[in-house]
Amino acid sequence: EEYVSGATKKRSRSVAPKSEGFKGRINPPAGPICTPGPSMFQSGGAPFTVGGLTCEFAKTGRSTCRRCSEKISKGAPRVGMTAWIVGRSAITWQCASCVYGNLVCGYDPTGRTKCKASEKKFVKGELRLGVKCHTAVSYYKCDDESSQNAALEVLGMVASWMPISEVTIKLSIEDVEHSESLTPEDRSKLQNILAAVESKLRESPTEEASPVLVGSLPEKKEASSPKITP
Repeated sequence: EEYVSGATKKRSRSVAPKSEGFKGRINPPAGPICTPGPSMFQSGGAPFTVGGLTCEFAKTGRSTCRRCSEKISKGAPRVGMTAWIVGRSAITWQCASCVYGNLVCGYDPTGRTKCKASEKKFVKGELRLGVKCHTAVSYYKCDDESSQNAALEVLGMVASWMPISEVTIKLSIEDVEHSESLTPEDRSKLQNILAAVESKLRESPTEEASPVLVGSLPEKKEASSPKITP
């Protein structure tokens, strides 16, 4: 209630409905994780979040990729993650293609962390695949069952959404950080996941382009000073 000139005036407020699904997702799921709609392929389409990754077309040309340190053009696809930066929590961005050059894998060391998509706890020593951005890493389960293979669901969804017009990315286990520490069986499992994600990239709207290995993408550069950009 607000008092105006001695009278009481009531203002009605509209409350946005809560979305269903995994914590942090903007739109409700339409599948095991989420299925992108046609509007997501259009510049200016509504952003969506899946497994801690925010996918959208850049609103301005001021954001900088945390991997290659290049400016992300207005209208270009970008993927954001919340990270601790300059003393507070803020969203950091990467070029959509650079996400696949920032993968990390390993075995859960404690059994206390959770899959960013399913929110289920990892078993100590369980294989996990993650996406890095600045100081943050989002880890996902790699179980064989499709309903539990959050890594494939999340990375595959981002791949299906990406309107790559310049390169066709080739994914290899050799380009995943710490992959050398995995057992041969787990290396094979992750390579199968990457192959499935790569097939999603080939199905996304693309122009004719020559394949480019992830290892040949722009190298990660250290920024001279951290900046927070909307």
